[in-house]
Amino acid sequence: MKIKRSVVKQSFLVTALLCAAVSAQAQGLPEGDGLQVVVVSCTQCHGLDRLTDIQLTAAEWENALYDMMARGAIVEGQDLAAIRKYLVENFATDRNQPQ
Repeated sequence: MKIKRSVVKQSFLVTALLCAAVSAQAQGLPEGDGLQVVVVSCTQCHGLDRLTDIQLTAAEWENALYDMMARGAIVEGQDLAAIRKYLVENFATDRNQPQ
């Protein structure tokens, strides 16, 4: 029996989400809208410590997001805005300044 690729992809994402949610809590990432999708998307290639270790402005986070997608990160179109918002609101060095 041949399993459709989308079913396998969805199963992988659900599993990754559950595992990564525990990891996010353990690493003390801020709660908020977009956390789960950030965890699933960002941990495809690297650990969550990257989010807290690097210092980027809002524009740099957006550039980094597109760079990761160009390198093969799987991000659904509807999740792009949520990821950007979460990263900027929680980690941008200029987050308290008007944009």
